Amino acid sequence: MIPATPIEMSNYRKFMRTIRIVVAALILLTISLSVWKSVTEYCLTVRAAELQSRGYARALKEHAERAFSEADNVLLDAINHIEAHGGLKQSNSLDLALFIKRHLHTPQIAAIVLVNRDGLLFAHSQNPPVKLLNVSDREFFIHHRDHPGDDTPF
Repeated sequence: MIPATPIEMSNYRKFMRTIRIVVAALILLTISLSVWKSVTEYCLTVRAAELQSRGYARALKEHAERAFSEADNVLLDAINHIEAHGGLKQSNSLDLALFIKRHLHTPQIAAIVLVNRDGLLFAHSQNPPVKLLNVSDREFFIHHRDHPGDDTPF
């Protein structure tokens, strides 16, 4: 066997160093591309989630506006019906409940409940039997009792 000359060893070491540098560069390039792809996909996912959330918020807003508008219309019709029949003391709760059921034709509203000045259930749109409620201790009743000038019917 012939011993390797120093020139051949030097060329071999240079070649091996070049191969190591190229392999390291390829590994770094692969890692860099993977990180870039992950960050880009994350940003796209966040953007898509933001757009979807905006769509959900817009749909919820439209749904709420429709539900409140329908509830407001039904309650205003009920108020007009009560006033046309001589006020709450003259109105029959069964007649008023039937009136509300006939005019309540939206899936957004589960039920409408009317209470008298004492906070007792007067009429409702649910199927009987409904437990007679006293809401005189509730915040919404106290607010409307103490602020009779507030025209908001609900």
